[in-house]
Amino acid sequence: VAHPSDSTAALAPGSYAFRASWPGDTNYTGDTSDCEPFTVDKGTSTVTTTLHKADHSVVAIGGSVPLGTVMHDLATVAVTPTFAAPTGNVAFTFFTNDTCEGSGTAAGSVALNGATPGVAHPSSSTAALAAGSYAFRASWPGDTNYTGDTSDCEPFTVDKANLTLTTTIHTDSPDADLAGNASLGDSLHDRADVSGIVPGFPPT
Repeated sequence: VAHPSDSTAALAPGSYAFRASWPGDTNYTGDTSDCEPFTVDKGTSTVTTTLHKADHSVVAIGGSVPLGTVMHDLATVAVTPTFAAPTGNVAFTFFTNDTCEGSGTAAGSVALNGATPGVAHPSSSTAALAAGSYAFRASWPGDTNYTGDTSDCEPFTVDKANLTLTTTIHTDSPDADLAGNASLGDSLHDRADVSGIVPGFPPT
């Protein structure tokens, strides 16, 4: 028995083989072994995501944000085993529902940062969002060392805003705020003012 051979370096995915050869001695002729093939499989990956507002504050998955909020996404790619940092780009998708149904809208392809775990940030930002249900999802195709993965759906809700309605009684002629009590025979009407309007979302 001759053992051990030199050890390999930590091996990347692929096909490899060993072979041993003995030249013989004074009593025996030599021989070479059969080829000993083996394969190193790719490692696995897990993509997780974090919802962010425009100021990079974190929004909980399933959480809610105010009317008019601008959102983007962050993806983290963890790999097993930690042989090398994941490489390449993460593709983000934005959905106008909270289940990630349908094809969604592309929200950027962002390069991983070369660390372990890898981070891709930020995705493309949304427009200022109307009230409703939305979601992000991130997908990494994998690289030479690791298989890819797609994150879970990340739903969130944009809440309706609260408006304040105030009214003022007016005289008809002239059209003016009623000062004090109305006089006998006055013709009156009312004026309503709405406050708390979010820019870009006028009430209708």
